[in-house]
Amino acid sequence: MMTCPLCGKRHKAGTDYCPVLLTAIPVSKPLDTPSEQERTNEAGHDKTDNRNFATCPNCGYTGIAGEECDQCGQTILIGDRVLALMPDGSSILLPTSEETVIGRESHNEKVANSLSHCDGVSRRHCTLRFDPQGTCVTVIDLGSTNGTWIGDDGEPLMPNEMFTGRLPLEIHLGNRAVVVLRAE
Repeated sequence: MMTCPLCGKRHKAGTDYCPVLLTAIPVSKPLDTPSEQERTNEAGHDKTDNRNFATCPNCGYTGIAGEECDQCGQTILIGDRVLALMPDGSSILLPTSEETVIGRESHNEKVANSLSHCDGVSRRHCTLRFDPQGTCVTVIDLGSTNGTWIGDDGEPLMPNEMFTGRLPLEIHLGNRAVVVLRAE
């Protein structure tokens, strides 16, 4: 298995196509394997881990952003932005302070442009609302024609139904477009 550099999910080794984002994975030259000391931070976390690391505001311990600190149990805050990995391969920073409409006619020009080629995505497909810490998101289907799913296994949300989950989160728009939200 390999970790996809685009979506952060695990795919079959040697795969050159990301089935989550439906795009080719860029080819890179293999690098020298780093030593254990080079690969880990001061807290012993693997630096090649795709999760976001942050400093606990309570005790200063380095941990995984959006999760409880291993030292004191306090939630490690992420910040004021969330990274959205879009179906066209682009990455967009979304502010946590405002509601974002996901769709072909989103008020966010970058979101609208990245979804303009996605036939199964409605003009106003769903809304995202982030908690102040940027650790959770509420997804609301806006009566989309082809449905909104959370993750790979879920049932589609009903029109105006809300789903709240922790980041990272995978949102399926219709039957082919996927938006992955990660803490930034």
